Amino acid sequence: MGNPLELFKKYGFFPGADVQVTHSNPNQARSECALAIDPSNPLRMVATSKKFIDPKKYRFTVGVSWSDDGGASWTEASLPKLPSWNNQSWDGMTDPAVIFAPNGDAHLLTEPIVFGTDDIHVTGFIVFNSRDGGKTWESPVDITAGRAFDETLDDKGWIAVDSSGGPHHGQLYVAFGVGRLSFARSSDGGRTWKGLGNQPAGERLNAYDGWAPEITVGVDGVVHIVWHFRGSSAIRYCRSLDGGATMSPATDAATGITDLDQGVPSGEWPKFPNATFRVITLATGCALLDGRFVVGWSDKRDGEARIFYRASTPGGAQWTGPANGQPLMPWFPMGNGLYHFHPQLLGTPSGAIGCAFYEFGPKLGGHLIDTRVAGCFDLAQGFSYISTVTDQPWEPAIDAPLAHADSDTTFIGEYFGFDAVQDRFGVLWTDTRTKVQELFFDTVETERTDIPEIFKGISAEILAGVMGDGGGWILVGGKVVKVPPRGPIWQAAQALVAFDSAEKIKGPAGAAIRQGVGQALMTIAGSMSKGKQR
Repeated sequence: MGNPLELFKKYGFFPGADVQVTHSNPNQARSECALAIDPSNPLRMVATSKKFIDPKKYRFTVGVSWSDDGGASWTEASLPKLPSWNNQSWDGMTDPAVIFAPNGDAHLLTEPIVFGTDDIHVTGFIVFNSRDGGKTWESPVDITAGRAFDETLDDKGWIAVDSSGGPHHGQLYVAFGVGRLSFARSSDGGRTWKGLGNQPAGERLNAYDGWAPEITVGVDGVVHIVWHFRGSSAIRYCRSLDGGATMSPATDAATGITDLDQGVPSGEWPKFPNATFRVITLATGCALLDGRFVVGWSDKRDGEARIFYRASTPGGAQWTGPANGQPLMPWFPMGNGLYHFHPQLLGTPSGAIGCAFYEFGPKLGGHLIDTRVAGCFDLAQGFSYISTVTDQPWEPAIDAPLAHADSDTTFIGEYFGFDAVQDRFGVLWTDTRTKVQELFFDTVETERTDIPEIFKGISAEILAGVMGDGGGWILVGGKVVKVPPRGPIWQAAQALVAFDSAEKIKGPAGAAIRQGVGQALMTIAGSMSKGKQR
């Protein structure tokens, strides 16, 4: 039987209740997190982040947790111990990113590091693979072993997977770089890797000035890479149409932007007023169902940082709209001391487009952070929906590590977790409501059935007799309830049966009947409500 409750479905961005993911002590501060949801089983999720060892000296490794109940509860997993990397022992790991492949395997990209006397030093790029939803992980695969590694150029990576169903379905892609863009791909579940064509995995693309690239694969199999070089006025972009065998020349997706580094003295990190944590402009990207690609970034051209974006034509060949982009929320007021940063763009398979971001500013008598999501169901209509994911704002100064041991600069991470399944988003972020930097999770639904109170709990299943003289039985809240003859409840049951009959009629005639039945249900509900008031 068709479900008449579809008549009461609403579309929007509806957050749930926050769930604490990690349970740490103060020296295990968590930040810079990523989230993956298994498309083959959305109840399975993996969360990962930096996990500090000595926050004052900027020493950390990577932690990973898993959930198999949709994020209601989380368990921390252990990663295998690393062997020596590039003839160096390792002390920790950094910059994690995680993805679920279509077959349910999870893949975690990270960088092993050593702790020097002056700072941390990156020693390579590795991928851990899990075949059981993140509960256990195989020994890591080194994807930079085939060529010389240079920590001044090799840093800040991202991982993506092809879920298009096309010729490269299931193929994994990695991009990284802080001076030159580097690229790798795997067609065997992360066991072996190579670069463009027959190049070694992670080979640097010398014509590309990379910095913290984000890599995405569209439903058409197009591989998109977007990045922003700190201090520049452009968002850069390239793409592959053949599964990474070749890469297009790097082009500008946007020009004339004002990044958060503008006006900041050389060698210093940007910071917002009333804050000590560092912030930078990083580019994010989202492939839409129609083949277009959208890039976003945090921009301070109007004083307070706001999110701007620009969209391409299908396939990413050209870009539309103003060259320097347009505000994500042009209706959001300026001059209120609120700053938007760390945007993460993503689309659901059902067609919703979301942008998660941090909002910092005056809240509850302090200068606090909320995690928010702005969204739309049609890019032409703009990001008209906005919701606050956090149940309460959090204080970024609490339990904050010192960035590179600088006593004047703290660290809350440069990105956070955002993923999607059919009709909902998952959000993972750093939060200090427990007085420790922890990870919290929430789900943002994009579809919700909001039926009138009088109909809540009524099943569409008619048990007996309703179509006869009106005496019969229906299910209410799982209980069998007697239906009196000819009353409003009988009328509602009749309407439900009529809806079921209309489901069998195809075309405009059936649609017209279903619309009429829906209107009848609302009228019946109204009369029952008035009866109660009397």
